[in-house]
Amino acid sequence: CEKVTDVALKNLADGCKGLTNLNLYHCRQVTDAGLRSVAAECKGLTNLNLSGCDKVTDVALENLADGCKGLIVLNLYHC
Repeated sequence: CEKVTDVALKNLADGCKGLTNLNLYHCRQVTDAGLRSVAAECKGLTNLNLSGCDKVTDVALENLADGCKGLIVLNLYHC
């Protein structure tokens, strides 16, 4: 997961709009920009693991809260 970037997340979000579970454990290159794409395109997301994603800020969480209303599980351990 060390090589997953915001560009990869944008492509994933664009191509997998029905995504419900996403595990980004220790994807340290992921930032708010990548998660903005996920929040905008993956409205059915219910489970998201961001543990170890230390470049994620409150901005991404606001985008996820606005875009992923059905989010049930959000793991932010070590963020």
